Amino acid sequence: MNGLYFLLYLFVFLTEIATDIYVPSMCFLEKEFMATSQSIQYTMSFHLLGFALGQPLYGILSDRWGRKKLLLVGAFLFFISSFCCAFSGSIHQLIMFRFIQGLGACAAPVLCLAILRDICGEGKKNIKMISIFTIVVSLSPILGPILGALMLQNFSWKASFYFIFYFGLVGLPAFVFIFQKYEFSSLNQKKFQLVKSWKQCFSFSFFRNALINGFLVSCVWMFITVAPFILMKVYDLSLWEYGVCQAITVIFYMTGGAITHKLIEKWEDKKLLNLGFNLACLAILGLLGAYFLKFFSVKMLIGCFSMFELGLGILRPVLLNRLLSSSSKNHGTVSGIVGTIEMAICGLFTFFLAKTNAPPVLSFVSLASLAVVSSYILSIQDPKSRLFSKIIVER
Repeated sequence: MNGLYFLLYLFVFLTEIATDIYVPSMCFLEKEFMATSQSIQYTMSFHLLGFALGQPLYGILSDRWGRKKLLLVGAFLFFISSFCCAFSGSIHQLIMFRFIQGLGACAAPVLCLAILRDICGEGKKNIKMISIFTIVVSLSPILGPILGALMLQNFSWKASFYFIFYFGLVGLPAFVFIFQKYEFSSLNQKKFQLVKSWKQCFSFSFFRNALINGFLVSCVWMFITVAPFILMKVYDLSLWEYGVCQAITVIFYMTGGAITHKLIEKWEDKKLLNLGFNLACLAILGLLGAYFLKFFSVKMLIGCFSMFELGLGILRPVLLNRLLSSSSKNHGTVSGIVGTIEMAICGLFTFFLAKTNAPPVLSFVSLASLAVVSSYILSIQDPKSRLFSKIIVER
């Protein structure tokens, strides 16, 4: 079973690094395609849109036809569209292929979470495996920008897409061969059971928790999208300095996941949720205060956002486990809905980030504050809740 976990985490890592390895080249695509910075940021927004739209499809179909087939379909679509991105002749073609790339990439996290839930069941074991999942995902923002900057300096912006395609060309046959050894639940659910799962998902508790997850994760995607413009254009950092800054924030996210993996055997999951949520809220408040009190700097940005990433890394495995536990059988469907809500919110916020005419620092701080305030409002369930005192997440 360890081999299965390795394959799942590897596929998730590749789909994640496809975004992060591309980010450093965003500032240089304006000259390449004679496009505006807003158009360049749309390559990120539409990638997230494809990520959001594909997830319920993979989730629902995997409950009917099995996880393996859908994983392989998503992998094939992901690698082929990565190759097509490199041959884009205009910014509009790149946006389209990035959208398709998102449609293929989203199979990895949706089906990985569903398979982990199938195997591990509900409880602390699943939380521990999801915490490893979050750590694997967080490796991409560390390695991606550095590798992307290296490719950009020595080759061109196309190199990042060639890297993904050639990795798939070599790895996909091996992936198919090894993957066939493993058997796990395809469930073969009947239609009435799927309908029941949808009704469970449309409860207030489920939607509230899914929206909280989406609002918090959207802050990360906004930072990934706007960081090159803030750090390299506003503060004139080099590509390598930018990569180091990104890596620092992600290391804190990994640390949060490791903390949850270690403490879940000793602490109640609600206590970890409280700790993580409080850290995330205080970090964004710190950024907001720093900007309007006019002592905003690179150190302040990276310090506060590292604190946010630490809090998110702590709370997210527990929150995802609670969401996946809303259905006893159709974990693919549930995972798809959670992922769609998450990426739809991320895509919406990055779209507004691209559309606003305000300076990038103000745009990011304002929208991140809006996302965190929205998540806090949703977390309040009774008048006794005090500011940053707790987040109540029901099953």
